[in-house]
Amino acid sequence: MTETALQLINKNWPDTVQPVDAAETENGIFEAVRRRLRYLLDNDMERLLHTLYRVDVPEIRVREILSTATPDAIDASLTDLVLRRIEEKMETRRKYGTGQ
Repeated sequence: MTETALQLINKNWPDTVQPVDAAETENGIFEAVRRRLRYLLDNDMERLLHTLYRVDVPEIRVREILSTATPDAIDASLTDLVLRRIEEKMETRRKYGTGQ
């Protein structure tokens, strides 16, 4: 994952969790984001929805996950959705040269 993608991840999550480090493996990044989403699911649903909106994940997919996934799988499903969207944004920025 690129440094810019990690900056996006760190910018959009609660300060109660350590920032994701560039040395993390893909699995480590997934787990760090999953823990952050789990924290928001358990403690601040409004902030979770606001953060998902800022990351620009499709609202219909979020609603689908929240209504159909098992409670234990919601955080992993949302994490996958968020990370895919961040990668899409980074690819678009690389392709069209918008930088940050």
